[in-house]
Amino acid sequence: MDATELTARLESLLPGFHSWSESDANVSDPDRVHGVFAAATEYSRTHAISPEQWSRLAEFLSAVVGGADHPLDEAARTTFLKKLAAPDHPLGALLQGEARTYWEYWV
Repeated sequence: MDATELTARLESLLPGFHSWSESDANVSDPDRVHGVFAAATEYSRTHAISPEQWSRLAEFLSAVVGGADHPLDEAARTTFLKKLAAPDHPLGALLQGEARTYWEYWV
């Protein structure tokens, strides 16, 4: 998955993300998956995310982390999960598989 595809996928999970990621508020590189996940981290910290959105995002991340797309896996782990990991964060309890393992390592 390239950065454009990832942005579109995240937009489907977090409506409004794409337009925000193209604004001056986003200082991350939109042409790299690491940059897109960094932007998603900031977006999720500064915008209200519903429980349903966290659930869908967790499902996506659980499929990505440990998957065959190694650059996407690494970006999800190091520029999203690692940055958000906290004991009381709503995403943690929703993750499965390797995504959950990585989350618990950083908490």
